[in-house]
Amino acid sequence: MTGRLPVLLHSAFYSALRRQPAERRSRFRRLAERLATGRWGGGTRVKKLRGVAKPVFEARHDDGDRVLFTLARSAAPDGSGLATYLQVWDLVAHDRVSAAAARVNRAPEAEFLDYDELESETTDGPPPHPGATFDEVPAAGPSAPAGVLELMLAPEDIRLPDREEITGGVRWYLLPERLLVADSEWQALMDGGNDELELKLTSEQYSVVRVPGPLLLSGSAGSGKTTVAVHRLAAACAGPARVLYLTYSSWLRDHARRLFDALRATRGG
Repeated sequence: MTGRLPVLLHSAFYSALRRQPAERRSRFRRLAERLATGRWGGGTRVKKLRGVAKPVFEARHDDGDRVLFTLARSAAPDGSGLATYLQVWDLVAHDRVSAAAARVNRAPEAEFLDYDELESETTDGPPPHPGATFDEVPAAGPSAPAGVLELMLAPEDIRLPDREEITGGVRWYLLPERLLVADSEWQALMDGGNDELELKLTSEQYSVVRVPGPLLLSGSAGSGKTTVAVHRLAAACAGPARVLYLTYSSWLRDHARRLFDALRATRGG
């Protein structure tokens, strides 16, 4: 990991975010970019919340709003092993991260964020380099996340497990860097895109996407066959070949087209 953490949006939060005013969406984009590049001090004011089994963090969105996120280890799309992802779950519309009614994301998967009261804890005193980015602080070891995490988090939160933590049960959208650095492209996607973005796949799914040549893929309904097929389709479209998608189902054809269009819009192709 060098330079930045890849950012994932919970699918229900993405849908809710699209309904927010453009100015609020723009503030979120700027905050997500700061979090991705390790600028967790200063005005971002990242804090770890107590009272949950998995560490949950809040970051200052503005004077009242807070963004809730977690960190997770999961497969890198290029097959290079596990990467540390920043998972954005929700935007809470007040200073105390306690009232469920103030949350934007009401999906059942985010219910673990609901507590009567969550107290925050930070490191003792300001971090040694509050404005540092991931490129400026060395990691503790070759398998450790970017070094600035060591300035902001407790040791038990840095040692994320070396196993797949995102198994496909929850839909996560992968945000490319270009959408976080260009507000015009970000707002265009919010206004003109559809309800899907590029899905974060599991390590097994990514390995199937990379298999060359003809492939027979068998699985139960809802196991991700169409998603994998669309990712393979997008990979094939990157070359000189013309590609044809065939199915007996007009519904499945339309579904695959929406997934493909969302994948293309997210990647900018």
